[in-house]
Amino acid sequence: RLHGSAQDSSLSLVSFLVPFAFVGPVAGVLVDRWNPRRTMIWSDLIRAGLILLLAFVTELWQLYAIFFAVSCVSSFFVPAQAVVVPAILKKEQLLSGNALMQQTIQLVRIGAPVMAGALVATFGEALCYYIDSLSFVASAALIRSVAIAPREGSHRQLRAFLNEMLSGVRFILGHASVSYVILSMIAGTFAMSSFGALLAVYARDIVNSGEVVYGLMNSALGAGTL
Repeated sequence: RLHGSAQDSSLSLVSFLVPFAFVGPVAGVLVDRWNPRRTMIWSDLIRAGLILLLAFVTELWQLYAIFFAVSCVSSFFVPAQAVVVPAILKKEQLLSGNALMQQTIQLVRIGAPVMAGALVATFGEALCYYIDSLSFVASAALIRSVAIAPREGSHRQLRAFLNEMLSGVRFILGHASVSYVILSMIAGTFAMSSFGALLAVYARDIVNSGEVVYGLMNSALGAGTL
């Protein structure tokens, strides 16, 4: 609708990914000192409000700003989620539990783009933002219903903040297997982001397809990843 170029499409992804790189490490240390369930609930509610703003975007810079803000908040949700999963599951359930979570994410990546494409083609993109916003509210309500035992040794003092960040970096660099996993995730994210940034423009300008076909392309990506 905004007739953006490939560069504009790329900038939308950059504005979403940059906070994960720079806010994420700081957020991880802070979340370790906060109540993880409360952090996840507030993250969901804030993102619900931010997503609603997308329905009223008229300029690209507004899109970038909202993406950046949503990503900043998500940077706190992700580490809080990583803390909650081991708190809910027993040690022997962690592998299957994490696998099930990843499979669920990929299944959503298959179904959601097709549904979104059909909704946009029929009713316009604003309805998708309203539904997306409601999904964050539903997530917050579900998380609120989960009983999570308080963690031992959590504290709120920030005097060791920098030391803990440096300790995390040293841990990653000092363990070859962990470094390999991190680098693999970076490479995979970079490849998918480069591809995703061009896919919308390719679908619009080269294939001359509509929203439904573009949704099917994204669903094919989800199926392949799964």
